[in-house]
Amino acid sequence: YLITLTDITKMTVEKKNTEKKAYIDSLTGVKNRNKFVECFNEEITRANRYKHNLSIAILDIDHFKNFNDSYGHLIGDEVLQMIAKSIDSSVRSNDVFARWGGEEFVLLFPETSLVDAVITSNMLRKKVQELNHETAGKVTMSFGVCEYKEHDTIESLFKRCDDLLYKAKANGRNRVECV
Repeated sequence: YLITLTDITKMTVEKKNTEKKAYIDSLTGVKNRNKFVECFNEEITRANRYKHNLSIAILDIDHFKNFNDSYGHLIGDEVLQMIAKSIDSSVRSNDVFARWGGEEFVLLFPETSLVDAVITSNMLRKKVQELNHETAGKVTMSFGVCEYKEHDTIESLFKRCDDLLYKAKANGRNRVECV
């Protein structure tokens, strides 16, 4: 008989590091677009199978370009990190919060009606409004929130949410708009 033992600790660590690079935004430490899309597709399947509610929000930092132009990109990065940490620590463990790109974030609310997603979004908006960066000062965010409808694709759902986000911006910013 021959027994071979292999220490897989290094392989396990490397696997976790690779997954982190693939699914975590390196600047903010929250999930990235890749992970969000993966979770979104899983949740659409569940919503269709079990007829559960599913809502989504697109969040955008108001006047973010001003932070970068006035204080530099390092301060802009700090603002992104501050907001991401605040929101990520405030959502349920089964919600999926991710950085979509630039100053835009997305939030997936599994098994959540539009009404409840709007309530949570308003709570998060107020929480962000209370933040104060030591250099950049106060920060606000606008939200577009909508609910998944049967046969929606990620594109159709995002289009509706994005339109609502632009409506929130046009209506004065620091607000939540929904259908």
